[in-house]
Amino acid sequence: ELNDDPYTTPLVLSILPHFLQITLTLGAFGHEPCKIAFNGILTRYKTWWLSAIERMDEDTKSKNPNMAKESDLNLIENKIWEKPQKYYEKLKTYILASQHIVHSRTIWLRLRDLQFEFSDVHFMLKGREFIGEQTILKMGARDTTYRLFFFSDMLLYANGKPGK
Repeated sequence: ELNDDPYTTPLVLSILPHFLQITLTLGAFGHEPCKIAFNGILTRYKTWWLSAIERMDEDTKSKNPNMAKESDLNLIENKIWEKPQKYYEKLKTYILASQHIVHSRTIWLRLRDLQFEFSDVHFMLKGREFIGEQTILKMGARDTTYRLFFFSDMLLYANGKPGK
């Protein structure tokens, strides 16, 4: 089970390549604080990713051949300042692959959580993505509150308690 925040981790992974490119560029031109920052961020990413791989099931690993292995990240860590652009492109590919894996897992976890709230709707379909939810108030003789759930292939509205 990944213990990462399902909202923060995809966001961080989406901005990480851009931030690394800026610090790498400045570091390559001799800006020492950027070199230190880049090395520190790369070390944290490597630690996080290797921990995530240990917790990952074999099926996920086999479906994602572009994900980084420890040897790949060690090579980048050791060679990045020799050929910054070449190794940055490799690192970016690995970060985007990890972003895809985390995003897919986040969607699956949200669908799983919703499945327990509803007894008569099957949410766990391949390709279905949860987009969001909203509470609305229907004005009338009796004001009624509904919850709308937006999916890639359906819209669901609910009135009542979880499990109904």
